[in-house]
Amino acid sequence: MNEQKVVIPDVLKNLLEKLGEFNQDGLTNFKLDDGLLVDDIFLSPDLVGLLEGDGFHAYITGTYQKEIQKLLDFKTLGGPVMLPQESEKDFNDDMIERDFNQTVLELLLSDVVSEEEYQTFANIIRDQTEQFLWTGQYGQILKSLKVFERNLLKNRFPDINSGILRYYHSAEFIPTFIDSLRLLGRQMRKEAWSLCEYYGDEIIPDLMNTLAGEQSQTIRRFLMSLLKQFGDKIIPDAVKRLGDSRWFVKRNMLYILGECSHPDILPHVRPYCRHENRKVSVEAIKCLLNAGDRYGVEAVRECLSSDVREVVEQAIPLTGAFRVKEAVPDLLQILGKRGIGGADLYDKIPLVKALGEIGDPRSLDMLRELLSSKSILFKGIAVRLKEEIYRTLKHYPYASIQDMIEAGLKSKNEYIREESLRLQKRGDR
Repeated sequence: MNEQKVVIPDVLKNLLEKLGEFNQDGLTNFKLDDGLLVDDIFLSPDLVGLLEGDGFHAYITGTYQKEIQKLLDFKTLGGPVMLPQESEKDFNDDMIERDFNQTVLELLLSDVVSEEEYQTFANIIRDQTEQFLWTGQYGQILKSLKVFERNLLKNRFPDINSGILRYYHSAEFIPTFIDSLRLLGRQMRKEAWSLCEYYGDEIIPDLMNTLAGEQSQTIRRFLMSLLKQFGDKIIPDAVKRLGDSRWFVKRNMLYILGECSHPDILPHVRPYCRHENRKVSVEAIKCLLNAGDRYGVEAVRECLSSDVREVVEQAIPLTGAFRVKEAVPDLLQILGKRGIGGADLYDKIPLVKALGEIGDPRSLDMLRELLSSKSILFKGIAVRLKEEIYRTLKHYPYASIQDMIEAGLKSKNEYIREESLRLQKRGDR
C-alpha cells in the first residue's frame, strides 16, 4: 500500500494497533478423528469480545467496509519488482571486486600517485590475487602482471614493480596457481590458457609434475590439453619424463608429444611401440603415425598380423584414423578371413569403417562381395554391415562406386536408398 500510495483509513490503523495488544495464543493445529490436520486461527476471548455486538460496528462501519472493498478491487501493476539482470551482475561480489581491481590498476598507470601511494595500491592488487585465483579470474591477474611490467619498462618505481613481479614468479605463487587450475581451470579454459601462455617455459615443469601425480582422469586430461598448446616447447620435459618408471606417465608424455610432429622426438618414441603395456605402445604408434614416420606404419601393420585379438582390434581403428594406405592389404586379408556368423559379421564393421576412412579403391571388390552376401540367421547384423558400407562410400572416388550407388537406389532399406541418393547428387555436381 505504501508503494502504491494508498491511504490507510484511520479506523484500520486503530484496529491493527488494538490487535497488536492481544495475547498471541490462538494459532493452533488440530487433528480431527479422520486424521486430517487442520491449520486455523482461533480468536482469543479478548478479540471475540471486541467484535461482538456494538463493538463490531464501532470498528467495522459501512464506510470502512467500502474502503476495504476498494483495496480488494485495486489492480497492481504486476508481480514483485525485480532488478534487471544487468543490475544483478553489477551487484555481484566478484564483479565489484573486479571493478575495484580495474580502478586500482588505472591508478597505478596514472602519474598522479606518489611512491608511497603506489606501494599501497600494489599491495592491494597482490592481496586481491588470491581471491582471483580461487574464483577463476585469471584474466584479472594477467592484467595486473601487464601493468606492473609496463611500469617497470618505463622505469617507474622499479623497486616496487620488481618486488611484486618476483612474487608472481615465486615458488609460493606458481603452485597455488596450478592448484587453482586443477579446480577451476576447466570452467575458465580461455583465461586459464592465457595466463599459462604468459608464463611459457617457466610453468611447464610444474604442470608436468602436477600431471604425473594427479589422480583424477578429468583433471589429467585438462592438464594435458594445456600442455599440448605449448607445442614444441614441451618436448624437452616430455622426452625427459619418458624415462619415468610409471607406465601412465610414459603414456601421458607420448600423448602430449603426439601432436608435435617434430623429427627430434621420433628416436625417443620408437622404442615404446613394443612396450609391454598396450596403452603405452598404442600411444607411441599414434605419435609416430601422426608424424608420418615409416616406423609407425610398420608397427601398426605388425599389430594387424598379431595372434592376440585385442592387439588387432586396437590397430584397426588406427589405420583408418591416420589413413594408412599401406595397411589396406592387411585389412582386406582380415576381412576375408572373418566368417559369416553373427560375431564375425559384427567384427567386419570396424574393418569396413577403417577401409572407408582410407578410401582406397582396392577395397571395393571386397565390399561388393559383402553387399551381395545374404544371412538368414543373422539378418539384423548383416543389414548393419551393409549400411556401414554405404555410410563409408563417400570416401571413395565417385567413378569407382557408381554401380553400387545404382544398386543402393533400388534397395528396400530406407537408409541405403537415402545414402545412395545423396551420393548420386554429389556426383552430379
